[in-house]
This record gives sequence, C-alpha cells and structure tokens, in this order.
Amino acid sequence: MARREPLPWLKPAVLVGGLVPVATILLRGVRGELGADPIAQALNQLGLMALVFLIATLACTPLKTLTGVTWPLRIRRMLGLFAFFYASLHVTTYAAVDQRFDWQSINVRSAQPDRSQHAVSGALALVWDFTPGYAIGLSVSRSQRMPTAEELYANGPHVATGQFQIGDPNLGVETSRNIELTLRKKVGEFRFEASLYRNAISNFIFLESTGAMIDGLDVANFVAQDAIFYGAEAELRYAVTSWLDAAVFGDYVRARLKNDENLPRIPPGRLGGTLDARWDSWQAFVQFYHVFAQDKVAPFETRTGGYNMLNAGIAYGGAAGPLNSYQIYLRANNLLNEKAIVHTSFIKESAPLPGLNVTLGARITF
Repeated sequence: MARREPLPWLKPAVLVGGLVPVATILLRGVRGELGADPIAQALNQLGLMALVFLIATLACTPLKTLTGVTWPLRIRRMLGLFAFFYASLHVTTYAAVDQRFDWQSINVRSAQPDRSQHAVSGALALVWDFTPGYAIGLSVSRSQRMPTAEELYANGPHVATGQFQIGDPNLGVETSRNIELTLRKKVGEFRFEASLYRNAISNFIFLESTGAMIDGLDVANFVAQDAIFYGAEAELRYAVTSWLDAAVFGDYVRARLKNDENLPRIPPGRLGGTLDARWDSWQAFVQFYHVFAQDKVAPFETRTGGYNMLNAGIAYGGAAGPLNSYQIYLRANNLLNEKAIVHTSFIKESAPLPGLNVTLGARITF
C-alpha cells in the first residue's frame, strides 16, 4: 500500500497564497487604489514580497533543524521560486514601466528601409524639506524618443497642418538630458511653487520649413539637430478668505539650436492671475493673462503679436449617488474679444483663437 504524503494540501495552499499578493496589486491598480504614485507603490510591494519569500526560503532548513518537522523542506523550492518570481517582477516593472525601456519595429511596404530601434529613459529626483512647510527639489533625467513613422517616411500633403511634409528614414533616436530645480511652499495661507529647468537634446527632431512650395503648400522637412531648451515657471497662491483664493502665474521658455538659430513654434512667455471662489456647491473663477509677442522665430516663420485673455465661469455641482457626481457650468472665454494667435499652431495665420464665446454645459461622472 502506497504511503500517503502528509499534509497533502500544503503545496496547493502555498501556491495560492503566493499568487494572492500579485493579484491584489493588479486589482488595486485597476481600481486606482495604489495612491498618487502607483508605480512606486507597486514597486515597493513587489520588492517587499520578494524579500519575504527569500527570508521564508532561507528559514526552511533552520526550522527543520530546530523543530524536527520536515514539511518546511517540502515547500522550500516553491518559496524560492516565488522569491525569484517577485524579484523578477520588481526588476521588470522598474525597467519597463518606471524607467521606460521602449522597443519599436517598423515594417515598410515600399522601397524604404525597415526600422528596428530601442530607447532607454530614466530619472532621479530628490526632495529636501529643509524647514517646515518648505521643500526644494532637484530632478535629473535622461529620456529618449524614437522617430515616428511619419517623421521617417512622410512624403506628401498634410491637410491638418497645411504643409507638404517630407520625412527622413535616416533619423536617429532623440536623446534629452534634463535638469530641473524646484522650490515650493506647501502649507499656509500663502503657497507657491517655482521651477527652473534646462533640457539639452541631442538629435532633436522637428519640422523645418524650406520656403519652397508644392501644390500651394509649404514644404517642410523632418530634420534632426542638437538643441537646448531652458525656462522657468511659477505660481503664487494666497487664500484671501476661506472661500476665495487669488493666484498669479507665469512661464517662459527659450529654445535654440546649437548653431544659435531659433527653433520654430516655441510658445512665448505668459503672465497672469486668477481668482477662484467656492461656496457650498458653487464654484466660480475669473482669469486674466497676457501672452507676450514671439519675435524669436525660425527661418521662414512669422512672428506673432501679444494679446490679453480674460475668461470667467461659474458652476454648480454635487453628488448624484455614492459613486456619481454632476456639474452644470457656464463659461465665457475671450471676454475682451481680442484677436489671439497661438504661435505654436501650424495654421496660426488662418485660424486664430475664437473671439468672445460662451459655453453652457453639464458634466456627469460615473
């Protein structure tokens, strides 16, 4: 008569128990319950489970020696495999999701060459709460972007941009090295956040106008050159009362190629302010900002003038059940009815922003 293995339920129980943590992490991720930084939370939990199973694996032999029971040795291999499983998930999540390892393969059904390439991106951020309520942050990153099929193989009219675009199948991977310094005050009636940044981009891919015309369309080539971006942005907010906030904000970016030529379609500086009010289920705002003229333009690019923008709105909302909410709003844009041309638009000459306009709408979430 065959000898029956003691505790026949032990290995199935370990198998189910070992899969519960990863199933829980996935379920919480789908439900949006992993907090403000779900990737970091998932990484921490996967790393913790790898450590737990590693310790459990190493404890099996001492446990058998001290107690004389043999069942820990029967599950030692399974525990070790789970330790490897969670460690592999931790490293894979870090590399493929958090630090972004990207692969791309493009198969072309023409005489143009196929492309297969990869990009690697990563970042490091440090935050120092040097005094209560104040923090200074420094982030350093290296990011890569692979050229798109359009940038590689375009050769024809692009109706949306009003251009005849020509790609370059020899474009390489774009690499950006970035540094950003941030100072913020996070508590109190007066709060602020200000940032300075610099991005040095090798092989920056952009559309360069040639000045030529084909079928009435401007000819633009996708090209790549080294470029430098630097800029600043800030917002200061003050709680005037328990129901009224006042804020001022601004941003500026300067971009040029290594040969000191200007890059096309770079947004001009902006400076403005806003008043935000809240009263029970009511919300209201008034916003004014000035967009400066952009005269640092690339060859064959036209400058744009500055303009003022005044917007206002009011909304009423509330809960429509335990998981649903609603909002009815009235919004008026460009109250000064200014001619506002967005410098970053491909069709800025023919399509400025709308003049004075009013929107009445409803929003329901479920």
